[in-house]
Amino acid sequence: MRSQMQEVSEFLLGIPSEKLTYRYEQNKWTIKEIGGHIIDNERIFANRLLRIARGDKTPIPGYDQEEYVKVAAFNSYDISTIVQDYRAVRQASLTFINMIETSRWLQTGIANGHDISARALVYVIAGHEIHHINLIKEKYL
Repeated sequence: MRSQMQEVSEFLLGIPSEKLTYRYEQNKWTIKEIGGHIIDNERIFANRLLRIARGDKTPIPGYDQEEYVKVAAFNSYDISTIVQDYRAVRQASLTFINMIETSRWLQTGIANGHDISARALVYVIAGHEIHHINLIKEKYL
């Protein structure tokens, strides 16, 4: 059985190169930028997960995803490099998630102005990726 990480990696690597920098509307991200955004978002949400699971009650600010994508220059990278980074980040997230004690899953904190549990953050990480992969299939391919 293939993992979601394997499926997403194979999917991204299988996209024709001419499609990787296509924008379906003027200010929409390219597929490479979406891939980079998924990675950035997972890093940020994994950090939120760490802090909340460990009981940190400091409110965690949001971030400007448009600015992150703008300065990251994802279009200058080969898709294999983006996929390699995705796999490394996902593996780190999975390793950490598997180490969280069961008693910590309902721990809550404030992120981007909203109360959220450690468990919910795991669902957000996975769901965010699924959302963007579906968007690529619907709008770009």
